[in-house]
Amino acid sequence: MNANTTQHKIQFTLQKVAIAWMFALLTVNFPYVAAVELGIPLVLVGVMLGLYPFWGPFQPFFGRFTQSHPILGYYRTPYLLLGFFVGGIIFPFVPTLTQQISAGSSVAVLALFLLFFIFGIAIALMANTFLDLLSDVTTDETRSNVTATAWTGQTLAIALWAFVFRQMMPTYSLEAMTRLYTITPFVVMGIGLLSVVGLEPRGRKLDAYQSNKSALSESFQLLTGNRMARRFFLFIALSLLAIFLQDILQEPLGGELFGMSIGQTTNFQIIFNASVAIGMTIAAIVGTIRLGDENRQLSMDAKKRIATTGGLGTMAGFMLLALSVFASSPLFFQTALFLNGLCVGVFTFGSITMMAGMTVPGKTGKYLGVWSLGQVVGLGLSFMIAGLLHSLFIGSGLFAPAVGYGLIFLIEAGVMGWCVWSLQPADAVELRRQAVPA
Repeated sequence: MNANTTQHKIQFTLQKVAIAWMFALLTVNFPYVAAVELGIPLVLVGVMLGLYPFWGPFQPFFGRFTQSHPILGYYRTPYLLLGFFVGGIIFPFVPTLTQQISAGSSVAVLALFLLFFIFGIAIALMANTFLDLLSDVTTDETRSNVTATAWTGQTLAIALWAFVFRQMMPTYSLEAMTRLYTITPFVVMGIGLLSVVGLEPRGRKLDAYQSNKSALSESFQLLTGNRMARRFFLFIALSLLAIFLQDILQEPLGGELFGMSIGQTTNFQIIFNASVAIGMTIAAIVGTIRLGDENRQLSMDAKKRIATTGGLGTMAGFMLLALSVFASSPLFFQTALFLNGLCVGVFTFGSITMMAGMTVPGKTGKYLGVWSLGQVVGLGLSFMIAGLLHSLFIGSGLFAPAVGYGLIFLIEAGVMGWCVWSLQPADAVELRRQAVPA
């Protein structure tokens, strides 16, 4: 491994580590405070959090703009830092606005919606600039390795930051929450600066911008008349929905069902994200075993088997989670969460590697953009539907918390079961045969 590859792995991982701090606050800390401590309906929290992923389809616009407007000779670095700054600067306002929403302020609701709207723009800018910078400074041979390292680093960072949050805020108070959220811009910008120093050459000439993502209209065109593409798109969206439906529910569950403090419930995200990273690593090790192919490339069938195995394990994990909450057993729940995370990691590795192969020659970037759009849709809907189901089953008093959460996990198991079933016909050859001519 050469020095440049090592530098790229470290710095691109640091970019994901900075983003992970913000994601962890929104999925680990904020839902517990809003729903358990302040009594805000989780459906409102879910809708707020579900807004930011839907800026994903606008990423090509950011790419074209940054390509045409360099700052001090840099095309990517200033915009990436701008994204870190804008994304981080919203957080100091969140604790006070959340308190005001709890007190019944409609103005605070609108203000927090506006902040998450701005956060979504910042995340889309960061995501686009990350991918373009990755494309600029890495080679075809090193890019996938750097990308895998960065994403694994983000998963582990969420677990690390959850531990840090537990130390800083073992129990809820407005003062502790304000301290935690106020340091966020400084943490994000500090790590962000380290992640870009010396990474992008200054004053280099770039070719005309070629987006590796599809605009919304192009995505619909690629799906038109291609049943295989539509089915695979739906598989991606629903698998993300199934996996992340629990994300904003773990901490409220700990508070409402087990009577845990916010410091105690952060263990759930530590366990889950650490086990996901372990599962991805195990799948990657198995996937790189030589199978008689001199290029050591997994076949589509091998990728599908890995994804299917992980998907079936994930479905079983959701069933175990349902049984654990029916039994109201914290130890059983945390064990099931660990096993579920392992299987999610295996499934993630298999499905992501499948996405790379489910493309049409000459339109590879466009199809990868369509699959990215499926991820955006699934992630955004997962937050919204999670909040809706919580308010419908538990917040309304329709079911006791144990029953309500158990039903939600069973719904996740059912959706993942459909995803595994729908995955079986997936075939790159058939996708290309059905593709709409350019």
